[in-house]
Amino acid sequence: MIHLKTPDELKLMTRAGEIAGQVLDRVIAAAKPGVSTLELDQLAEKLILAAGGESGFKTVSNYAHSICTNINSQVVHGIPKDVSLKNGDILSIDLGATYQGWHSDTAITIPIGDVPPVTKQFLSSGQKALYAGIAQAKVGGRVGDISFAIEQVLAQGKYGIVESLTGHGVGRDLHEEPLIPNLGDAGTGLTLEEGMVVAIEPIYTNGSPEIYLEDDGWTISSENATLAGLFEHTVAITSSGPKILTKRPTETIA
Repeated sequence: MIHLKTPDELKLMTRAGEIAGQVLDRVIAAAKPGVSTLELDQLAEKLILAAGGESGFKTVSNYAHSICTNINSQVVHGIPKDVSLKNGDILSIDLGATYQGWHSDTAITIPIGDVPPVTKQFLSSGQKALYAGIAQAKVGGRVGDISFAIEQVLAQGKYGIVESLTGHGVGRDLHEEPLIPNLGDAGTGLTLEEGMVVAIEPIYTNGSPEIYLEDDGWTISSENATLAGLFEHTVAITSSGPKILTKRPTETIA
């Protein structure tokens, strides 16, 4: 069942999104060679609490962290560890914050230190795919419009789109209906209505889209790719167009 948010509920979700965006900016700035992903997690939790929010990911059963961190070929749900980042890595940071019980969800994949041009292009494509999907999150549109827009951008780079991992609704729960696939046909799927809030979330690799679950029971990695990308924003569908709730203070949207 899809719950359409009231204006008052959307205000609370907007604050949750602001906290997530602000904290993610700070975590990005701290992600450098020699820093561990566990240190980034501790920083994120401290900042979320200081802003008056709570960790959204800690509401997930048996998950003990405020962020998920995925390095290189890891795709999603990686557990922060006492493992230092290295120059040339790429790191995805997935972060959730709640405010008065309302969730937000956001993610980005960034280079650590110096990376080659082909890696920069890989990351740029994911960011473009996210914004292309967001542009289609309009009242009267269809879920398939978002999916198709994401797929078209990633297909240009011949990247592997992980079909089994999707975006989703957001609200009182971190994951709600509807699912937002990253590939599909325009003009198909659920009609988008004012008051819907969704996490749009391109997930892709530079190789096969096939994935597997690592022994820790959380981390999902690529079977044969060397890099995986994850970009995400929580977006409200409004009469005046898509509203990004988790936009970072330093973010410039082309």
